[in-house]
Amino acid sequence: MASHSRIEIRGGAGSGKSWLAVEKARRLAMSGRRVALMCYSRGLAEYLGRRVDTLARGQRPAYVGTFHSLGIGWGVLPGSDDDSAYWEHQLPQLMVSMAARRPFFERFDAIVIDEAQDFAETWWPAVLAALRDPDEGELYVFSDENQRVFARQGRPPVPLVALDLTQNLRNTKQIAATFSSLTPSVMRARGGHGIPVQFLQCTPDEAVDAADGAIESLLAEGWPASALALLTTNHRHPYQAEQQAEGQDVY
Repeated sequence: MASHSRIEIRGGAGSGKSWLAVEKARRLAMSGRRVALMCYSRGLAEYLGRRVDTLARGQRPAYVGTFHSLGIGWGVLPGSDDDSAYWEHQLPQLMVSMAARRPFFERFDAIVIDEAQDFAETWWPAVLAALRDPDEGELYVFSDENQRVFARQGRPPVPLVALDLTQNLRNTKQIAATFSSLTPSVMRARGGHGIPVQFLQCTPDEAVDAADGAIESLLAEGWPASALALLTTNHRHPYQAEQQAEGQDVY
């Protein structure tokens, strides 16, 4: 990565993209560059912020957060969560015009984007406009087309050197083998050995209760709550829906 200033790093889940994104932003900041580390998801932005908070002050990017929050920080008024046209088109267009009026010292030498497959085509002009040098400024894009969950089909409008990550560094070999058939990309399992994967057979209507029961059993065995995650498909867990009803910030 050190040999190129505009790169797309592609890799599947567990390949270390987010870790590398933070590390690249850290090294850029240490070199004296003004850096933005951004993404689309609020949850991912919270995670990146927590990671950056553990770094020494001289190693932290100047901006860490969502793409849209950067524009709001510049003075663009926030829209309502259900106004898709505002977030997809209006705010990014306003960001382009506002970026041209930002003082030079408030713009960035380098921008690092995690989960870039979430970015719409209409957002990229604003990303480039936020650079001090839109034509030559550094851009590091981390993406996985197989994790594209939104209808947006945006791609960076500038040439990027492509680098591929082909190893799963996060999951145990047991977990990686269990779920490898669900991913189109073939990755080498480099995680350690863990406990066997247990399947709990149940009907779809019984799934949430079965999952809750599994969590309760693990807690009773002494697993710390911070080591457990309950994931659902199709519908949110009732407790998650209850939390989000109070607003995204509360959640």
